[in-house]
Amino acid sequence: MLAASVLATGSQANSSCVDNTDRIGFGVIGAIQGAIIGGPVGMFWALGLMKYADSYENPVECNQKKLAIKFEQKKQLAEEDLDLSPYDVVVYNSFINFDYNSYVVKTVPTTLDLIEKKNIESIIVNGHTDKCGTNEYNFALGLKRAKEVKQLLVDYSFDEKLIKTISYGESNPISSNDASNRRVDLNIKYKND
Repeated sequence: MLAASVLATGSQANSSCVDNTDRIGFGVIGAIQGAIIGGPVGMFWALGLMKYADSYENPVECNQKKLAIKFEQKKQLAEEDLDLSPYDVVVYNSFINFDYNSYVVKTVPTTLDLIEKKNIESIIVNGHTDKCGTNEYNFALGLKRAKEVKQLLVDYSFDEKLIKTISYGESNPISSNDASNRRVDLNIKYKND
């Protein structure tokens, strides 16, 4: 049982970026195991595990986690700046879907002709991707998709100054089906009369 808990604890430390909570938990487990072993061996066991917990860090996974947190913070700030209200915004989910690893608009959606162009205050073009690839790559691909749809809207006489683009990358899936997540959504905010 003791060996199983050591292996489980060690694999937990190796599997992800260790934060302070993980370090404390790992140290407590070491102290408990040291008390069970007892004597000088148990004391050194506990100190060794606590020292290991304090110094362990997987730099690749930790950097990925830190980048994901920064991306999420930037996304939240961008959403706060947009001031979208559910009462005056028309949402077109999956306005356009894309092929794998592509940002080419193959067909113009029929709903484009149905969009009311009067009294538009802003149009937010949200680019999304599937989960294949890194966060950074998917963020860039989502932005390319959003910019392509922005150009399509400009070509259809929408005011370019009113259009903003955002990339959510892979962070906002709507389905477990990757093809459904390769999309651009539109949020069109109309002026209150």
